[in-house]
Amino acid sequence: MAIKIKALQPLSEKIGGNKFEMDWSGGTLGDLLSSLIKKNGPELERELTGEDGSFAYLVSINGKVKRDLSAPIQDGDEIFFFTPLGGG
Repeated sequence: MAIKIKALQPLSEKIGGNKFEMDWSGGTLGDLLSSLIKKNGPELERELTGEDGSFAYLVSINGKVKRDLSAPIQDGDEIFFFTPLGGG
């Protein structure tokens, strides 16, 4: 089983590219983040975490934004990491 992952910079530089497939045996968004951190090291964990300790990116699964780390990820899903837009 596999999932498709897309990410914008600077995150893409830390996870191995802006678009790739990853073997996946099923689990949650939290499981995926743990797996990516284990594979890519503490620098990725620092990138994913905001200054206040919160998750610094938005994530969509199959085009729907998910904020819950218990959101399921299944075979064939497309995961997209992107930064929230700011402005003033």
